[in-house]
Amino acid sequence: MSWLITLLAKLLFIVNTAKSEGNLYTVAKCPGLDVAQIRQFTQQNEISLIFYYTRWSADSLHALEEYNDVAMYYGDKVFFSSVDCWHLSCNCSRALGPGVGSSPNKWPTLMAYYGRRGQLQVQYHGLWSFRGIQQFIDNLLHPLKRFSTVESMQQAHQLSDALIMGVFQTPNCKEYKHYLMASLKWLESDPLRTYVFGVDFVTNTSEASGILKYDHIPDLIYMGSSGIKKFSDVGGYLWNASHILLWLHRELKEDLTNLHGYSTPITIAQKLQENPVLAVFVNDAYRFYGYMEKLINTRSLLSCNTKPFICSRVTKNKERRDVNVQQLDIEQLFQISTDDKNSYCNVNKVLNKNLGYYYAINKYLTNIMPNLAYPFKNGNSDIAKSDIEKLADFHYTTKCLDSDPRISNSLQIITAKYLQNLIDNHKMLYNSNHTLSVVLLDTDSYKDYLQNLDIETNKFSLATTFIVDVKQEGIFPLAYDFDIETLKEFIQQYYKHNLLPYFRNEHINGYGSTVKTQMPSQDNTHNFEVKSLNRLLLLNSLQYAHNQTLVLLVHTPECALCGSLQHTFIQLSGALRHMSPELQFARINAHLNDLPWQFNMASLPALLVFPKHRYGDSRLFPSNLKPDFKNVFGFILKQIPAEDQIKTTVSFCQSRILNTLNTQSCWRFAKNLLTQHIDRHLHYWELFENERNVIFESLRAFKDISLDVQRNLNL
Repeated sequence: MSWLITLLAKLLFIVNTAKSEGNLYTVAKCPGLDVAQIRQFTQQNEISLIFYYTRWSADSLHALEEYNDVAMYYGDKVFFSSVDCWHLSCNCSRALGPGVGSSPNKWPTLMAYYGRRGQLQVQYHGLWSFRGIQQFIDNLLHPLKRFSTVESMQQAHQLSDALIMGVFQTPNCKEYKHYLMASLKWLESDPLRTYVFGVDFVTNTSEASGILKYDHIPDLIYMGSSGIKKFSDVGGYLWNASHILLWLHRELKEDLTNLHGYSTPITIAQKLQENPVLAVFVNDAYRFYGYMEKLINTRSLLSCNTKPFICSRVTKNKERRDVNVQQLDIEQLFQISTDDKNSYCNVNKVLNKNLGYYYAINKYLTNIMPNLAYPFKNGNSDIAKSDIEKLADFHYTTKCLDSDPRISNSLQIITAKYLQNLIDNHKMLYNSNHTLSVVLLDTDSYKDYLQNLDIETNKFSLATTFIVDVKQEGIFPLAYDFDIETLKEFIQQYYKHNLLPYFRNEHINGYGSTVKTQMPSQDNTHNFEVKSLNRLLLLNSLQYAHNQTLVLLVHTPECALCGSLQHTFIQLSGALRHMSPELQFARINAHLNDLPWQFNMASLPALLVFPKHRYGDSRLFPSNLKPDFKNVFGFILKQIPAEDQIKTTVSFCQSRILNTLNTQSCWRFAKNLLTQHIDRHLHYWELFENERNVIFESLRAFKDISLDVQRNLNL
């Protein structure tokens, strides 16, 4: 027993030694410490972070996990803390101080405190992901970039949406301190730093100052897509942080349609106001940007010998991120061989310093060990090689953080600029007076958006690409796998107007899908069918089927008010089912079908009536009327011809959904309506002598119907 106790003591010593050598940095937490103590610690550190969350919020717990992972890598530079605002011992009512607000107004909330006493407070408004929080913290650590040559400025401009250059004689002047404060406060609007803030201290030998010819020192120079602008040329601004931010926001609005750093589906709508849009949804970021990196030749620009998206790809993988090893050297931990004949992992040479991570490492290796140990058991050696590559990528996670984390975002921006230049060249080639605006997005983040457009993604293709053109009212998808030559041919066909637009069209078998419905009556139950149309069937009906009256209901499943009108619609279609085919009831789902512009309603539901032989005189049911049976039935009668009005009313009176009293009232209404039309047509007989043959046929039909109406009134 004594030897076992001695062994456990040695293992405990090794684990503690491993933790001390691994430089693990803990996160100050409440509960554990109170909020006052945490705020006191923030005043003792140059840069501090407080993460406010609640245990009942799933978003908070997910963001807390990402936040703790980032703390593993920056704990030696930044003070990290977290506060559970829902815990009784953690009072967040006075958490932020009077300058920002009394307490967090949402969870999660991440606040950064800059300066010895935390005078400057910056709130994080980015995505709750490892990469997003990591880049925000790195931008806090390096808010300004020092430029001394024009080449370095040009490279930074190519890799960003805009470059703000501060020109000063010395870093001790108050203008530089206000500029530094503005660059940090700008992180609330730009946490990924797509606007690069640079600084140049002017000397007699400064190359940049000699070429740019600074007229005023100190000064700020804005270099965006709209050109070069100077802070000194704009009147009405004082030299302080708040006025610098106001000036930058004004310039941001002018360049809004040319930004690439924060692209979302909303960006497509914004850019469509000026030009058609080429949307590129990246299916596999690692493969896509690796392919584009070779085309753009960004090695010299990025000044990095590593692939920029490996870090993002590895850290987003939950399984590998659980192995929180800060300085794990896989080459020392495992001896891996990947030659053609062998593929194995020697786990016997585990170093003592890594025993502190035993359980985390074991969890990861449990999943990949079968293929590593027996690569040919299943006859597939590629699996073993793939898992060894994953293990090597895991080792790369820590080294990736040593490089500039803004590289990945910069590569996205320069890729979008490269595609934009490619399009502009084709515009000049075909003498077109309009260009395409590029929007670069991630497929996984906006998969629902593509599903709403009914655009399928090909996982084997690098990207899903399509053009949206408002004037042509269509979407033009790229039907082939993405590569640069295919994209050039695609753009060329667009400028030649050879592309066919794609429209959402609900899949329906046969001529309209029918839904069987039951209509209760006094003595039995009647079955009838409600027809559903798609885009193609609707357009065919409007073009060819003019010998019948079409009553169309446009709806969506998400419409909260569609249920009331749809209930009335089903009642009417059941009561007037005997009028088919002269009177057709159909409905169409606007969510699954791209309708022509004249049928894109500002609000739903919408009920349209297309009269027989007069489809151009269609009418929309007024939104100010209550969508009950009486109003909808009266609206339909008003739109159809006189003879069909009488037939429709008689058909409704003959239906068995009315009781005896209401049936007699219905027949009296039919008689009054018939009398009005007979009087009106007799008046037409006197006025229009050339049309008397048509009027006579109508009067003959009225006579036949009047006999039926009178007989039912006498019953």
